[in-house]
Amino acid sequence: LLLPLSKQPFDSRETLTCLVNSRGLVTLKTQRYSVPIYLINQKITVKLSSHIFEGYFQGRRVATHELAHQTYTIKTQLDHYLELLWQRPGALPNALPFKQARELSNWPACFDEFWVLLINRLGQFEGTRQFLDVLFLHRHYAMNDIQRCVQQAISLQWISIDAIKQLL
Repeated sequence: LLLPLSKQPFDSRETLTCLVNSRGLVTLKTQRYSVPIYLINQKITVKLSSHIFEGYFQGRRVATHELAHQTYTIKTQLDHYLELLWQRPGALPNALPFKQARELSNWPACFDEFWVLLINRLGQFEGTRQFLDVLFLHRHYAMNDIQRCVQQAISLQWISIDAIKQLL
């Protein structure tokens, strides 16, 4: 006879404890995955399924990535580095998380246009900082809403973070 199934769900994910390195990355074999930079030098819990990396700190999920299957792959999320990039806006164009966000996601073309307009209006430093402020908004608003407001701000020639906030 078979016993009845347990009423408790079974978590089949592999669980590991990992140290976040000085670049905000967790290394698993030859792949690296980003977590928020405030976790640098902290130990986090990593749960791995067949295709998903999930990072947890103090019981709260702080990162999710699709598992990399190629060796020496680095998977980043731009959101994990926004605070650091805001402090060093000159680093944005060459930052790996920014490059990956533009290449691997549905990066709206209007974001690049808005950034250029901000730089033309405010200069490289302040224009990039205001652009980063726009990117911070996704923590509180849906990306579609932000994209719609950026497009609307461009058409109205309202080129500032305040315009985006007003339109939201």
